[in-house]
This record gives sequence, structure tokens and C-alpha cells, in this order.
Amino acid sequence: MNKKEKLFCGHYAKLQNYEEAAKKAGFKPSKATNIGINLLLNPEIKSKIESILKEDKDTDLIQEVIVGLKRLAFGSIDDAVKLVFAESLKDVEDLGNLNLFNISEIKKLKSGGCEIKFFDRFDALNKILEIFRQISTSNKNTDLFDAIKESSEAINKNESDQSEECYE
Repeated sequence: MNKKEKLFCGHYAKLQNYEEAAKKAGFKPSKATNIGINLLLNPEIKSKIESILKEDKDTDLIQEVIVGLKRLAFGSIDDAVKLVFAESLKDVEDLGNLNLFNISEIKKLKSGGCEIKFFDRFDALNKILEIFRQISTSNKNTDLFDAIKESSEAINKNESDQSEECYE
């Protein structure tokens, strides 16, 4: 497996979108769809993706939320611009393949134009920061709890060792 294929596996495991994963892995955007599909059909690639997903199973939901928020915060608006400037929907080559993830609302105006509202990038970034703060606080609490537990176990062990010495 070459470097781009490994990158594809990692990006696909996070994004669950073969075209975006192929682009992020460094494949040509014009060929990303076909390459992504072909890579997913490769048993070695499929196995690698499955192993990555198994490793991350415990944090799947949190990861999915963070991935979605990152897509909202950092996502491209290129396809939305294509949609706005198309003369008609017929002019849009493949409407189903447009990345419109970060659009919250589309309105067709009486004047014939359209209005597109995007999700607030700043709100998405704040939510990501909030999640990381909660995870960090949670990990610190767990670390403190583990430290107390280990200290308690060590004290109990020392006390039992000392009581055994008294009987010898």
C-alpha cells in the first residue's frame, strides 16, 4: 500500500466520503470519484479502513460530531458558488455530487435568483472547542481518580506486606 492509499484510508475512516478522502489524500480532483470507488473495492484498503474504524469505535459518535463540525467550520463553498452562478439546475453537471454540507438553507427568490445561507463557522469552531474542553476536563478527572486509586492500592499493599512481616 503506497502513501496516498494509506492517507485515503485515514481520511475515509474520518469522513466516510470516498471522493473527499481521495482529494485529501492527494489524488487529482477530476479523478477523485473513480479512484475513491476503486480504492474501496480493494480488499487491502477495505481491511485497513476497517481496522482504523475498530480502533476508533469507542469515540465514534464524538468523532462523527467533531468531523461534521470541522466540515462546517472549514468546508469549501466552491460547489455552493457553482450552484448560485449556474443559469439553471440543468447547467449543474451532477447536482447529487455537489458538496453542499455546510449550507443551512436555500431559497429561490421571486426575482429568479437564489439565496444561500451557510451554517455559522464561528459557532462550529466554538462547539469543537467546547467538546475538546469537556474531553480534557473528563480526562483530568479520570487521571486524578486513577492516581487516587493507585495510591490507595499501594498503601493497602504496603500495609498487607507489613502485617505479613509481623507474622514471620
